[in-house]
Amino acid sequence: MQAVWMFFLQMETSSDGRQKITKLYNPKLKINEERTLKIRSVLGKFEIDNIGKNNGVCKNCYSCVERVIRMEKELERLKCDINATRRAVLAKS
Repeated sequence: MQAVWMFFLQMETSSDGRQKITKLYNPKLKINEERTLKIRSVLGKFEIDNIGKNNGVCKNCYSCVERVIRMEKELERLKCDINATRRAVLAKS
C-alpha cells in the first residue's frame, strides 16, 4: 500500500489501484512565520497565501516536519562525535 501525504488529505493507494482518502481538516495548526520556515526547511519550496488567515497545517504533518528537523540535528551531532573520535585516535597513533 502506498501512502501520499498532502496537507489536510491522506491518499492511500492499495496494490489493486483503489484509493482511500482520509480528510484531516479538524486537527490543524495555524500557519505562522516560524512554522512556515520550518516547513520550507524540510520541503524546500512551500508557498502559501495570506499567512494567519484560514490557512493551517494538520498536526500530524507538522509533527513529521518537526521530527525530520530533530533527526537532522541528531545526525549532525553524531557526525561531529564520530569525527572527534577519529581525530583522537589519529592523534594517539
